[in-house]
Amino acid sequence: MNNFRSKNGDGAFLMHTGGLGTTAISGAKNLIHIVLNNAAHESVGGMPTMANSIDLCKIASGFGYKHVFKASDENELKAALSKAKRLNDLCFIEIKCALGSRSDLSRPTSTPEQNKIAFMKELGIKPQEF
Repeated sequence: MNNFRSKNGDGAFLMHTGGLGTTAISGAKNLIHIVLNNAAHESVGGMPTMANSIDLCKIASGFGYKHVFKASDENELKAALSKAKRLNDLCFIEIKCALGSRSDLSRPTSTPEQNKIAFMKELGIKPQEF
């Protein structure tokens, strides 16, 4: 059976830690959860996160991930992926990487205020009622 891989950035990992517990108790035997850690919310403008100040592997382990790995270069990543595939169990890999993104990466085009108004309209609430 092929290993299933889930990828997150460090920002998503930190914002959605509740999902770690759900994943850990799911009994998944072929899941490799990969976090790309560049210590920033890269896809929404590069705002820094606290990911370089805390141990993401300890957090994953604390939530119940049985196998955790950290990679900061290509050789370490290959070794971690190889081991995780052989384990065929719930695994977590933190990949330390540099800040930087593709030049064609899309960015949000609306402001938070515009998003709020659009959401309220979708719910049938007039902005002045809120």
